[in-house]
Amino acid sequence: MTLFFHPVYPYSPGMRNGFFASLSLYPWRHLCISLAPLAISLILLATLIGTGETLVLYFREMRMQDIGLTNAMYFVSHTGRYFLYAIYAALFINAIYKRDGIQIKRVLIFSIVQICIAALFVQCIKIVVGSPRPLLALDIDNSSRMPFSLSNNYHSFPSGHTTEMTSASATLASWFQSPAFSCIMGILIALMGISRIYLSQHRLSEVVAGMVLGATASLLIHFFCSREYSYDCPFRSLSR
Repeated sequence: MTLFFHPVYPYSPGMRNGFFASLSLYPWRHLCISLAPLAISLILLATLIGTGETLVLYFREMRMQDIGLTNAMYFVSHTGRYFLYAIYAALFINAIYKRDGIQIKRVLIFSIVQICIAALFVQCIKIVVGSPRPLLALDIDNSSRMPFSLSNNYHSFPSGHTTEMTSASATLASWFQSPAFSCIMGILIALMGISRIYLSQHRLSEVVAGMVLGATASLLIHFFCSREYSYDCPFRSLSR
């Protein structure tokens, strides 16, 4: 079994003319599978615990009572995305070794879109909106927004970590096109989103915004790849 192979699931040339046209060949099933764990988790949190200040206070109390879980959430929050970037680095190195120009372009396109959306665009939104972090907002003196602030304390909306994790995971899920792999990616996205809420770094709505932006980034990656060349989703054979 080879890690990379030539096109078997090609894009139609007619799909290269526009973003919305290219979406007809996007593997929506795997996007839904990868987003479902976080979406279900957020619905359960809102239903069983609540939203807003109620959720912030609940997790603040839990952090004080369960140090082990808190340390685990810190680990997930600060290292989870680097695990996925290691996968992309391995794909890139392997593609260079095998002289697979198609896969090299895929990874480069992912990297460029990830930087533009998950880093630059999200950071611009954070600065413009100026939303205070949940714990900071509990203080009546710091509860108001501070647009164009450069302080990280007012960069709560949207969740950049969730955007990064969703974009990277959903893209891999669309490449593998394996239900089992998509579920694993979904679990990683859910862990990241929940960890950001648990640590009171973001509100529930801000994690939802990050998930939507990350999914949008994955769609853009698909679009630019479809314009550049026809290609198959790598690792398709792993699901057979």
